[in-house]
Amino acid sequence: MKLSSLLDKRLIFLDYHFKDYSEIIDFISDRIAFYLDLPCASIKNSFIKRENLGTTLLYHGLALPHGYLENFENIVILFIRLDKELVICKEYREIPIRYVFAILTSKKKAQLYLKTLSTIAEFVTTNSNILDDALSSTDLIQSINQKQIIVEENLSAGDLICCNVFIYENDSISKAVDKMKKHNLTFLPVVDDSKLLKGVIDIADLFLVTFKNEKISKENLMLIEELGPSSEIVEEPIRLFWENEENHKVNEVMRSADTYVVNKNANYVDIVFLMTKFHHKNLVVIDENQRVSGIIDTADIVHKMIRA
Repeated sequence: MKLSSLLDKRLIFLDYHFKDYSEIIDFISDRIAFYLDLPCASIKNSFIKRENLGTTLLYHGLALPHGYLENFENIVILFIRLDKELVICKEYREIPIRYVFAILTSKKKAQLYLKTLSTIAEFVTTNSNILDDALSSTDLIQSINQKQIIVEENLSAGDLICCNVFIYENDSISKAVDKMKKHNLTFLPVVDDSKLLKGVIDIADLFLVTFKNEKISKENLMLIEELGPSSEIVEEPIRLFWENEENHKVNEVMRSADTYVVNKNANYVDIVFLMTKFHHKNLVVIDENQRVSGIIDTADIVHKMIRA
């Protein structure tokens, strides 16, 4: 179905002002309750319950508060364009938001619900100008309709991608570590110059290549534990890593990606099967041309499937 068909001009609010995020939750709960003729408290509780599982504040100025409601058979979307950017302090971060899409549905429509969240996030990332330029609620719905944005009911691997980050096979170990730090990752797909998948690496692989001339035995580890963290034995591996990280390339340490690969159109059953069978914490999503589309990690499975 089209995203525009899920929107109602009575639930679109342009250029509203709020002092904080709790005031936004109060507002969307009240307006949806009035729209559905349902108790406001139960709707607000569903949003708060989801917020308690983890923030729904995303990137690109988007907030996606959402929740389930018992004995409710539909899906409702409310949109707010703030009059100006509102900075929310959450989990030691300052997150600016400009757009709020609030979604309420039932667990019976879980697949449509999850796909709607994903579709809206992608839409805001690529078409925020439509949200900025809308002169009225009718104008906004018409503009979204013209984009022919489709909400598929089946959740796929492409919907679960957390980020599209990779490292080139001829890059240095140092560059790989820098990229991991920048994106808060411990795993990277390795690609060639055409961005075709060549392998995978994680932080343990990077350490091993820089220590390849050192022997790490059970006895050494026991000695380190006895001497405590201030010992030179503990400091030596880090020193070795710093000395060698520029001297080794990623292709020296990358492993086969065979059991990590999933097509972007694969369903969630395939994803869970791979992660369970091989005990992988990450998967690499590829497109129809075998190019890397992004990474799925266990956090995405929790936040976008199990506890969306």
